[in-house]
Amino acid sequence: MCQVIFCLLVITNPKGQRMMFHPLALLGLAAALFPPAAASSAFQVDVGSKTGAISFTPNFITAAVGDTVSFNFLAKNHSVGQSTLGTPCSLTEGGLFTSFVPTPLGANATFSWMITVNDANPLWIYCRQGENTTSSHCGQGMVFAINPGPDGSNNSYAVFQANALAVGAQLGVNITNTTTTTPYANSTTSSNSSSTPGASPISSTSKGNGAISSTVHGAVYVVAVGMLFWILA
Repeated sequence: MCQVIFCLLVITNPKGQRMMFHPLALLGLAAALFPPAAASSAFQVDVGSKTGAISFTPNFITAAVGDTVSFNFLAKNHSVGQSTLGTPCSLTEGGLFTSFVPTPLGANATFSWMITVNDANPLWIYCRQGENTTSSHCGQGMVFAINPGPDGSNNSYAVFQANALAVGAQLGVNITNTTTTTPYANSTTSSNSSSTPGASPISSTSKGNGAISSTVHGAVYVVAVGMLFWILA
């Protein structure tokens, strides 16, 4: 390590001139030129509940690109499907769909399905259980959104849920579950993962927080800055 630092402090440019650089100056410049990537956040969303509630908790989140969202399946039997704001209870062609995950009452989540947020556009999600019937979970307001518009806008979560309840009213759904708007909570730093449209749920796994790779990158940045000074001098 000392040898590497010495090489960065005393180098010879193509003109034969010896140049010295303070290591702190190199580190500062490296940080300015190559800022560390912002840590991503991992959001946890309950699909249903241990008591069999027909709801997503939280109902919506505001996420950044690179953040992950894990859907944890609880009782009784739910799914995650992608819809649109205007057709909240219909699966979008080529959209995300997990299939159905039955879970006993009172049990902890057996499956967790994770997606990565790839852009800031709204993503509309609903449960397909009882789709197009009087038992429609979506028709009872079981919908979820990523990056909906603010309250009062024409693409807010409240508008999305109201559209879903309107579908339920048309189907003659008997509303047995009162849903409430619950904003996101409990995010943690995590590495990224991806989802596959139409994939079955997968067991959740724990991954590293990226500290090792950032340390390696930091050393590479310092060496790169030293070489830049040597070439341009």
